Amino acid sequence: MKNDNFFKHDATAADDEKILLLIEREGLKGYGAYWILIEALRKQDDLCSSFSVLRSLAIRSRVRQAYLVHIVKDFGLFVIEGDRFYSPGMKRRMAKYLLGAAYQSVKQSVKEEDNTLIDNVNVAIHARETEQNRKEKILSVVDMGAIEGQQPVCPYQKWESLVDEMAASEDYMNQAGMHSGLGKLFISNEKYIVQLFKNQICLQGKQDRMMNLGEVKSYFSNFVANGSVTNKKIRVALEYEMSQQNKRNGRYAYRYEQLVDGKRMYLGHEIPDDAPPRPNSSAVWDEVKKKWGS
Repeated sequence: MKNDNFFKHDATAADDEKILLLIEREGLKGYGAYWILIEALRKQDDLCSSFSVLRSLAIRSRVRQAYLVHIVKDFGLFVIEGDRFYSPGMKRRMAKYLLGAAYQSVKQSVKEEDNTLIDNVNVAIHARETEQNRKEKILSVVDMGAIEGQQPVCPYQKWESLVDEMAASEDYMNQAGMHSGLGKLFISNEKYIVQLFKNQICLQGKQDRMMNLGEVKSYFSNFVANGSVTNKKIRVALEYEMSQQNKRNGRYAYRYEQLVDGKRMYLGHEIPDDAPPRPNSSAVWDEVKKKWGS
């Protein structure tokens, strides 16, 4: 095996949120399939691969091709562009190595040249490394108050604009809502859920990983996925928000109802989201007339 086919494997890889979801749903079979895909991507010059490679991988691994497609598409571990896919995590980990390899290649090619030329190449490569490191750092609040008396400014970070772009896509948000299993709760609280998503990105320190719209959508899909830990947290947050809203609209307006898993309930029956507050303890919802009765 050639040394240039090696890649970094983080010892904490199995603790990643998306990997945990993969193992929870697919077990070690899914985890093994993930690393087979990663190994295959490492062998590609640009660390990207077409879906056509999955057929040979499936035969060699003794799994169905559709299963590998499932791993690629359904857990947010890969970014899909047309008929090709790649791992953003691998690209990040390999960036420094590939840059170093390019540096060694340049040094070898100019070995016979004069020292001035070599020095120029070193300066150029160092500048590229410095620029790469600068771009990889998380954008932070910039205090401009000390510069020419200007007021401090907090630039709007790129990842936030990507989240806003995602939220502006009605088709995608409808699909995400169905994927979440939250139903009308998702539709009526869409802006609040997007804000919870932004909070989650900051809490987990994922800002520097939201490099493109595909990565943002992938992370959001896992964030709202029905049955996931974060989905349950969303439901709890919505319950709390609804209770606060009830207090704002009238402290006792909903005192004859219960909130269970984000749904309005009374005596074990679900209340439609658009129904007015239950007026008293004996009121029964009339599905035909769409109003409360006794």
